Amino acid sequence: MVGGVVCNLYTSNTPIGGSNGGDIENCFVATESDATISGTTVGYFAGNNAQGTESSCKYGANITLSGTTQDTWGTSDPTLNLKSASTFSDWDTSIWNIVDGKYPTLKALKQLVTEHTITFDVTTNGGSGASISTATVAVEDGESLTMATLNAQKALALKANWTCIGWSKTAGTSAVITADITNVTDDFILYAVFSRDLAANFYELNATTATQVKGTIYNKTTQTQVTTPALSNSSYTKVGWSASTNYTGSVTAQNTKITLTESTTGATYYAVYSYTVTVSYNANGGSGTMTASTGTAYLTANKTTSPTKKSVSITLKNNTFTKAGYKFTKWAQGSTSGNQYAAGASVSLSANATFYAIWESNTYVTTFTATFTNETPKGGIFLYILRDDGNGGYSEFYSHYFDGKTNTQSAKYSLEKGATYRVVISKPYVWDFDISGTNVSGASFVNGKFTFTTASDSGVVAITSTGGTPPNTFTIV
Repeated sequence: MVGGVVCNLYTSNTPIGGSNGGDIENCFVATESDATISGTTVGYFAGNNAQGTESSCKYGANITLSGTTQDTWGTSDPTLNLKSASTFSDWDTSIWNIVDGKYPTLKALKQLVTEHTITFDVTTNGGSGASISTATVAVEDGESLTMATLNAQKALALKANWTCIGWSKTAGTSAVITADITNVTDDFILYAVFSRDLAANFYELNATTATQVKGTIYNKTTQTQVTTPALSNSSYTKVGWSASTNYTGSVTAQNTKITLTESTTGATYYAVYSYTVTVSYNANGGSGTMTASTGTAYLTANKTTSPTKKSVSITLKNNTFTKAGYKFTKWAQGSTSGNQYAAGASVSLSANATFYAIWESNTYVTTFTATFTNETPKGGIFLYILRDDGNGGYSEFYSHYFDGKTNTQSAKYSLEKGATYRVVISKPYVWDFDISGTNVSGASFVNGKFTFTTASDSGVVAITSTGGTPPNTFTIV
């Protein structure tokens, strides 16, 4: 008769009110390798217990029976994990030492086994201890502290915004234990190792999702460094990474180290590129050449497919084109009917543009003062200024009657470039002389002053102008 706990619990002498068997409870049978219980009559717990009972008894999966089986009615289950505390949840913990990773032991036998205390420290590396700050487990001398136990304790180690990644025998290190600690021979402390990823987000032009660059800090470390990505767009000149979608001139270079802290994690950067804006000048019928004006504009990523454009201010050049008979007035943007700007004005542009010269026919505004002086006037004179009409004749441009006394008259004229003007002096109602000499002797026009004599009159007509004295021919050039 062979059993895992006892050979024979059967007797032929039945007690009064009893049975021929005995009761077995709160027992387990386990081996670390495959084993067979062999005999004539065999059982996991008793070789012979035909009339007894078995309750809350457990046996391992790698045990087999060889012989006539007696105790098949028991509550044992070969599928149970005999090193799991939950398997023995119905056992009295005042009698048994029950912990994960070990077989149960009787507390009454504790003094016969050397145990080592393993302390789990959460707070040294900055843990909050919301679940545990320190905890201990006992490991028998020479036994192993398993990863199952380490992982169970890891789940209880807390630190806000951090993750416990395991345990280390050294405080402050980031290296964690990754396998069972075998052959435990002394007490020791294990320190919770915490980690946290810090990240920065980088948006390229036209990208709606970011490239995230991460760095990891451990335990009480407060910062880490990461490298900014390389700018990838080849259509523009690479500038750097801006902390704002509104580029202000400050950037972080590509492929450079930046520092991330717990307060700056999640920082977002936007790619910045530059390009040249060219202003071309069109003579619009004039002649000559002008070099273009240039400036630098910027594109900044903004989480959309339409980057932010930062225009450049370009000062329009002074005109050097010429056009006969005309003077330059303004620059017109895009076409001769576009918005007009004076030379020297600043225009804000984000794309190339052409500005057209706007011309205006040349005219000169001159103020004439005509003064007639005659010591012995005889009925006064008329002063006429005539304009050559280009067809062999003249049209009246200005006239005034001088009554024979010292007399002054002022007026403004718009004198057209290239036109010819003539001064005519006559008596009332009679065209009898002009500066060409008809009926006039000694008539002349020098520096804007007419002098003349006739048979009945003599005098001076002085014509002066602001802006210069007209030539004697009265042809404005």
